[in-house]
Formats: sequence, structure tokens, C-alpha cells
Amino acid sequence: MRYFVSWVLMAIWPSEGQAQHYNTYGMPGLIDMPVASSAPDAELVFSVARFADQTRGSATFQLSDRISMSLRYARLKNLRDSDGRLYDQIYDRSFGLHYRLVDETTHVPAIAIGVNDFVGTGIYAGEYIVATKTLSSQVSGTIGLGWGRLASHGSFPHPLGGALGDRPDALIGEGGAVTTAALFHGDTAVFGGLAYQPYDDLTVILEYSSDGYLAENGSAFAHQSPWNFGLSYRPRPDLQLSAQYLYGSEFGLSASYGYNPKSAPVVRPSAVQHTGPFDWQFKPFIVPSLFDPDAPLRADFGLALTGEWRIAPGVTAGGDLRQHIAGNLHKITRESDSVLPHVRSDFAKYSQEGDLDLNRLTLAWYEQPHPNVASRLTFGLLEEMYAGASAEVLWQPPDSAVALGVELNALQQRGYESDFRLRDYQVLSGHGSVYWDAGGGYHVQLDAGRYLAKDWGGTLTFSRRFENGWSLGAFATLTDVSFAEFGEGSFDKGIMFTIPLGEAGTLSQTIRPVTRDGGARVHVAGRLYTFD
Repeated sequence: MRYFVSWVLMAIWPSEGQAQHYNTYGMPGLIDMPVASSAPDAELVFSVARFADQTRGSATFQLSDRISMSLRYARLKNLRDSDGRLYDQIYDRSFGLHYRLVDETTHVPAIAIGVNDFVGTGIYAGEYIVATKTLSSQVSGTIGLGWGRLASHGSFPHPLGGALGDRPDALIGEGGAVTTAALFHGDTAVFGGLAYQPYDDLTVILEYSSDGYLAENGSAFAHQSPWNFGLSYRPRPDLQLSAQYLYGSEFGLSASYGYNPKSAPVVRPSAVQHTGPFDWQFKPFIVPSLFDPDAPLRADFGLALTGEWRIAPGVTAGGDLRQHIAGNLHKITRESDSVLPHVRSDFAKYSQEGDLDLNRLTLAWYEQPHPNVASRLTFGLLEEMYAGASAEVLWQPPDSAVALGVELNALQQRGYESDFRLRDYQVLSGHGSVYWDAGGGYHVQLDAGRYLAKDWGGTLTFSRRFENGWSLGAFATLTDVSFAEFGEGSFDKGIMFTIPLGEAGTLSQTIRPVTRDGGARVHVAGRLYTFD
């Protein structure tokens, strides 16, 4: 009854504004628990949190006014699974989603629904429904219901009972599987808290947590109380520094830095040098490798010389020569255990064998056989790992939000030395694609066809692009390769971004939780569809 009374009081209290706070998972929240409010549209926040034997890092993007998505990476020590087996150290990847169902008004709280670990290993698996109400210009209150990990303390049977009353046992797996059978199932618990902001740059938080830390309790730390206390300070609007006293036994620290690409200035075009029909440019490059259990952050750095020669109308020769300067990708010692052809999982060998790399050398022919149809034919060293021929046709009426494309690639794997030597592996790959400009900078792409490992399937890509050149997006690929055959990660997925760097050009990267062979595609410069 006391929880119901609290809910009603929050719902009828008048509302005013308060600054957004981020929890230890990098999501809008209190300390460990979520709230129903959202960050400003397009806000990109990087967070790190540390307490006991846990370190969490996250990148959270406010994809729309209502949807937040977060990619997290955590190092956990002294963790026990449901069978009591102790893990000295685990590196965990998880993906969270938060959707605001109801906007806050004068008499109605904001209400949101969320999932903490959508395609991860299940360590942080938990779901919630939460309401948040601004009680005054200085105080906001939150109350919610949690499932999974968020019902591991103070739980009671599911309010709706029936099929929702049972939840499959949580297993520590390889990650990547979408465990929808467990969502919002099983026992339920109440969580909540208050945030008091006496000054614009200072917030005091009291939280009642429904996370019992069952896997960590008694091994990583002692869970002695569900009450958490926090103090957050904002030395500047985009920086949050927080200290917490957690679960009656531990002190923690966290920090969050936010940046909104929507408000970033438009930068000048890159400094491409024009010499008649020849364009060239020197620019830095970075090749990252994340989430390796031996070293979670690896990268190679260097300088790239890129050039394009317009031989004739519609005919272009281009290349990319890279000189490695520093990095540690060559120190990767793990051998690929993939049961599929090693079309991507041997990526570290290209860094180990190469130094001055001929990354690309191509001849491309562009034509427009019809006012609404464009074609491309590209030959040569298409990218670091593959040579061959690529043919593409695109149908794109000028006033249509939808475009259709077909691409066919005849490929042979390149040698690890990144020169003209080739390996024995050959593949014919290709895709049919549907492109949709959804308006407001949002774009959706669906590809279906054959991938580099000769598997068949499809890829869904969702991205958001801004007029200043920034773009962020996410993709997922499912093929006829089973989760077990794919291996760690279960299926190919990731996020991608492009950042304009002014005269240095642009920085475009794709970040995958793990690089495997299923669902892999060839990279071809100059593909026909653009989002302009």
C-alpha cells in the first residue's frame, strides 16, 4: 500500500524542470537504478563507473526523443554463476534499450520501459517499468518495478502471474543471443529513489535498489543493505562526476561526459589537393580492436595517402597506401577458433605481416544508363582483405524516399602482407538492398544475400545523420549460420559513426563486440547510394 500511495502522490504533484542524471550503467538514472526521463535528443554520453571489483564503461545515444540505446563493456572480478562456480575475471558486453512511453505533465509522471542486457551474456539481464515525477524545481521522485537482476532483492511473485510467473534460469553464456523468452518474466521487485538538486551543479541521491548482486555477494563484496547514497557534481554542463556509498559496504566513483552531435558546428571540407584530374590527400588512420579479453583496447595508428585519378568521364582509378606508425594489433596472440571459413577472424595477421600496406588499388567505371538508374563496376584490390570485381546497379528516383540496389562481387582473399599476393579462398557474394530515407535524418537499410563465408541472410541497419556531417547508427545481421557455429557473440552486430574532422577529413569507424566470420561483407569504396 505504501508504494501505491507514493505513486499517487508523485502523479498529482506539479512538475518543474531538473537536470538529467546518469547512473552507473550510463543510462538516465539514479545510482544503479533507472529513471523514466530521457536525455536531450541526440545526446551522446560516455560513462565509466567503478566500485568493488566491477568497472563499467558505456556509450549511450539518445537515438530519438524517446529511445535511448547503450553499449556497455564491463570487467567483473570474483563472480559466481548459478551453479556456484567462481570466475576470477570476466569481460562482459551488454546492450541496453530505454523507451519513454509517457511524457511527464503537470499531474502525470513520465513512464518508461527498458531492458538492461538485450543481447549480452545475461550477467546484467534485467527489465523494468519505471515512473519519474518532478516534485519541485529541486526534487524528483522515481518508483519502478524490476525483473531479472532487478528483482534479485525484495522480490515477490509476478503481479500478472500465469506464463509470466516463470523465468528461465540465467546462464553466463557467450553473449549475443536475444533472450526474449525471459523478458519481463519471473519474480518482481520494487525500486525507487529521490534526487535532490540544491544547486544547479550539485545533486544528492537516495536510492532503494532491487539488485541483490547475487553473483557478487560474498565473493566480490558484501551486500548488506538495499539503500544507496550518491553525490553528483557538474563542474560544467557536459561533465558529471559522482561518488556513491553502495549496498552498505562499498564506495564507488563514476563519471559521464556528454556531447550532442546535433549542435556541433559544420566543419570545413577536408584538405584534398587537386592537381588537374588527380586528387590526393594525407590523413591519419586508426584501426581499433575492442573487447579482446587479453587487452580490451587495441589499435593501430598511422598515415594514409589516398588518391583518385579521373581518367575519363565516369572512369576513376583510386588507391590507399598506409604506413603503420604505432599500435599493438600485432600483439594479438589468440588464434581464431571459427568453424567457418576465416573471412574476417584472422584480421590480426594483416597487422602482424604488413607495415607499408597497399590497402586499396581500384579502377571504377560509373554510368547512368537511365535517368533513375546508376551503375558501377569496380576492379582491383578492393580492400585490405579482398581483391576482385564488384558490380552494382541502383534505382533511385530523385523525389522518392525509397531506393533499390543490387550488388554482385567475385572475390579472392588477399595475402596477409597487403601487397599483390592472393590466398586460395574465393567466394561469389552479393546482395539486394532496400534504402529508405525516413526523414529527419533517419535512414533504414535492409540487405539480403550471400556473405563472405558463403552464408545466406540479411542485415538491418538503422542510422541517423546530421547536416553537420555527424552520423551514428547500428546494425544486426542474421544468416543461416547458427549461433553455435558463429561462436562468441552469436551473430554479427555493431555500431558505426562518422565524425567530421575539418581539414583532416572524417573519422568513420564500425565497432563490433567481436569480429567473427558469419555475416561479413566486403568493403567497396564508392558505392552508389548516398544519404545526402
